[in-house]
Amino acid sequence: MDTCFIIIKPTVNLVKVLAATLTLLDQSNLQITRMSIRQKNEYWYRLMYAHVPSEVFKNMEAYLLGDHLIGIQVWGENAVAACKNIKHLIRSQFADTNITYRNVIHTSDSPDTAYWEANYFFAGGLDAQQN
Repeated sequence: MDTCFIIIKPTVNLVKVLAATLTLLDQSNLQITRMSIRQKNEYWYRLMYAHVPSEVFKNMEAYLLGDHLIGIQVWGENAVAACKNIKHLIRSQFADTNITYRNVIHTSDSPDTAYWEANYFFAGGLDAQQN
């Protein structure tokens, strides 16, 4: 059993993406342990996406901080692998293929990363931090 963290990114199809994601999570027998809708700030973005060179995704910060994100932490057998499959299904159905960073969903690549990402997303104190 392991954990995985999912971010549903801003999209005009938010309700459809969320519904499809929740359906696939249920079909994968994954249990939602935490879920929240939040608007994040630059401090959070820098912590989560410090590894992304600014020239690669020129408008990614504005895109991610321009609207609310939905964070979902799940638990279950092979959660990371199941979430990776869900990510590919959701991206194939809803992603804006003209813009690389508008892939509508992110999933953690390991249980350790899921723990780190979920704590940064759900920790209320981080939203209030400044530079």
